[in-house]
Amino acid sequence: MQEYLLHVIRDRHWSRASCPQAVFAVRFLFSKVLGKPLSPLHVPYPKQEQKIPDLLYPDEVHAIIRQCTHLKQQSAIALSYATGMRIGEICRLRIKVGWE
Repeated sequence: MQEYLLHVIRDRHWSRASCPQAVFAVRFLFSKVLGKPLSPLHVPYPKQEQKIPDLLYPDEVHAIIRQCTHLKQQSAIALSYATGMRIGEICRLRIKVGWE
């Protein structure tokens, strides 16, 4: 059984999410349906894929900012780009006047 799971992972290139599902299905088949004991399966799961975020060049960011007609929109986009804040965080910002 372990050889089949290794074959499916290596040769058929199953996704990372499908591998545990197959292992649990085999465990269920042996323990509940067939009523046979199953030795522990040691199956190496594929590594999680590293996704590289899409980044904008500074010229592209400046072009986006220039397209905004209102100062409030320009400020929000510039602040988001400069600080890495999310939209929700920027919307919750409040201006405090004075040093109190």
